[in-house]
Amino acid sequence: MSLPPEVLMTSMRVHQKYFPCFEKGGQLAPFFLAVANQHAPDGGAAILAGNERVLKARLSDAAFFWQQDLSLSLETHGKRLEQVIFHAKAGSMAQKVRRLEMLASALAASVPGAHAVDSVRAASLCKADLTTGMVGEFPELQGVIGRYYALSQGENPDVALAIREHYQPLGPSQPVPAKPVSMVLALADKLDTLAVLFAAGEAPTGSRDPLALRRTAYGIIRIILENRLSLNLPAFVSAPDVLAFLHERCQQYFKEQGVPLPVILAASAGGPAGNLYHFQQKIEALQAFVATLQAQRLLQSYSRASNIVRIESRKDGLMYEGNVREDLLHETSEKILYNGIRHFEQDVSLALSEGRYLAAFEALQPLADPLEDFFATVTVNCE
Repeated sequence: MSLPPEVLMTSMRVHQKYFPCFEKGGQLAPFFLAVANQHAPDGGAAILAGNERVLKARLSDAAFFWQQDLSLSLETHGKRLEQVIFHAKAGSMAQKVRRLEMLASALAASVPGAHAVDSVRAASLCKADLTTGMVGEFPELQGVIGRYYALSQGENPDVALAIREHYQPLGPSQPVPAKPVSMVLALADKLDTLAVLFAAGEAPTGSRDPLALRRTAYGIIRIILENRLSLNLPAFVSAPDVLAFLHERCQQYFKEQGVPLPVILAASAGGPAGNLYHFQQKIEALQAFVATLQAQRLLQSYSRASNIVRIESRKDGLMYEGNVREDLLHETSEKILYNGIRHFEQDVSLALSEGRYLAAFEALQPLADPLEDFFATVTVNCE
């Protein structure tokens, strides 16, 4: 019972299919439940004794590995990572750790509350438990065991927690890291995995994704959005295909959240988002804006204008774009509209540059009346 509860529960649940028992306070109790699909004449005594004997042997092995591992520091365990392959085309786990140290140092500056020294320390130790006897026996506990060993040697609790949490989220319903150093390390680990494996030619194709890179991308997206982190991803990942992949998965994320596809596509109009949090803000602002009456009026006028330009462009074989020539404006309504656009253009540009997307959309609302007046004039002139 002196072993970490995760070790005891893993041995019972995963290896033996037993049910662990707990005290009222939530701590693990020294009992387990087992199920047998037969009627035992002796009341189950032999079955019980056999199950106890097997579990005792497993836990004795675990206790041996625990003591043996604790006799060495995590740094010493980590030195054997040169012999652990991260991927056949991407080198060893030791090489990955060195990349994580550099990436964690850079990311720490963009995650509020994250200390660079702690982030780099967590990165240097986060994979060390992979070479321990305990993780060799219980591979499900990678990271979990690393945290215990880090605490035992006096590491900062935030560093120890990051070692455990950098694998999170483990699934779509699992929590994401919420502590700054844990966020940094989890992002560094996943961004490195995506970038290196894409470079190695292992990008997902169709329904094929043997290395679960879609899940890795989904984890990055959830960590950023659920913690509302403003990260400039191109500063940490330079590969355009990786950034496009993350944007594509982010679009899917919002689609699963119930955001209408036209809103997602409209927010994506500028190309793959380098800042996923800003992309989220755009979507939220756009959803709020299009629900207003003024927005509907603007959208109707914009749709009408764009259709006219598209038809005339196709008819004339020209692309109508560039700056407006004021000397060609004769109608009062078109002059009012043009001056209105110029008047609000600066406010819109400033709001967009500051990430105030709803304010940028709202700044367009006064254009609804001039647009409708303009089209009313166009219609009269055509008639």
